[in-house]
Amino acid sequence: PSAETSKEERYQRVAAAVVDILLSRGPRAVTVSAVARRATVSRPWVYKYFGKDTDSMLAFAASSYGGVFTETLLTEPAPTPEAWRASLLQGTLVGLADVEDTPWVVALYYRFRYAHGVLGDAVRDVEAQHVAAVLAGMPPRLRRREKSARRFASAFTQARLGLYFGWLDDAFRQQWTREQVCEELMGMVDGYVERARR
Repeated sequence: PSAETSKEERYQRVAAAVVDILLSRGPRAVTVSAVARRATVSRPWVYKYFGKDTDSMLAFAASSYGGVFTETLLTEPAPTPEAWRASLLQGTLVGLADVEDTPWVVALYYRFRYAHGVLGDAVRDVEAQHVAAVLAGMPPRLRRREKSARRFASAFTQARLGLYFGWLDDAFRQQWTREQVCEELMGMVDGYVERARR
């Protein structure tokens, strides 16, 4: 790489290289040499910023790409159920667009969600961030029953990530429009709001 290549660009190339190797050849193929070669950075640079253990590269890649799907999530309560619903809807639309732009993110999530070690932990951490954001954005009056709110946040997150995974498949996209996918998910939200208001 040229001297003008920024550190951030190199980090992103390393993350992309790790994901590419993970999805094509599996975690055992992720080595400093393989990543450096694919990312076009030097091995000393990789050692300097990630160390000799590949776990830090695996965790960085999973967290880096997982962050794509958490950028639009609410971090504080919406003022009304309608505003919360609108936020979830907008986040879902952005997520579907992100799936099209970076399809390997969802593939990475589903392939390594139950993996042991640092990679599985990093992937599950992204899922936990989604659940936390759904809860954080929930208006306080809908959170009064904490267990119920937490169960809903988890179920909604699973459903949304599952639909993102489905969106990778051309056949799925031919059967479902964005609007239909969102309508299914928002049906969950509407049902929860109705139950919580009783």
